[in-house]
Amino acid sequence: MNTNRMIDRLATEYLGSQVLRKVSMVRTAGEIRHIKDLGPSKRKHLKDHNFKASDLKTLTKILWQISVSLGHLGSATNNFSRVKSVHISPDGKLGGSGYQQTIVDMRRLLYSAIESLSSIQDTIYDEVSAPHWKPEIQKLPKNDREDVEEMIVDVDNIREDPEAYGEEVYEDAIEDDNEEVEEEDEYALPSEEEEA
Repeated sequence: MNTNRMIDRLATEYLGSQVLRKVSMVRTAGEIRHIKDLGPSKRKHLKDHNFKASDLKTLTKILWQISVSLGHLGSATNNFSRVKSVHISPDGKLGGSGYQQTIVDMRRLLYSAIESLSSIQDTIYDEVSAPHWKPEIQKLPKNDREDVEEMIVDVDNIREDPEAYGEEVYEDAIEDDNEEVEEEDEYALPSEEEEA
């Protein structure tokens, strides 16, 4: 009896059939695999589908919302990555009782979230830009059509530099808050010290 067959039989008998499958799937260092790329997959039934102009506006709004989210998430991730963990945590963790995470895991999750959102953004952008939606844009009322076109322009601007967009929106919000505080101060009653 062949030695290899005997080893396989004994391994299967004592350790189960899983061992053989795992051993056969081991890859060799430097191994090159040639996998044929079939290109982008074709979607079926597009010609038969009844696309509605109102759905295009909804998809465009979703795309805009995801793009804005991606801008804020990118900005937050960038800022969180710059903070030295020893400055914000003695043990490398954040959180309180019941909900704690390591800073390393949180950074990894943020990068993963950016990748996921970016993938969704790209997919919806491709869908909204697809030829089967072009006739639907013309069916929208003028105000809705302008809204859709404006949202797509905004999305294009955000896609160029999402982090800069997030920072810009943050700075605008801070300026608005400061202006509101100044307006409130104008109408505030004078304090006792000011009256004296």
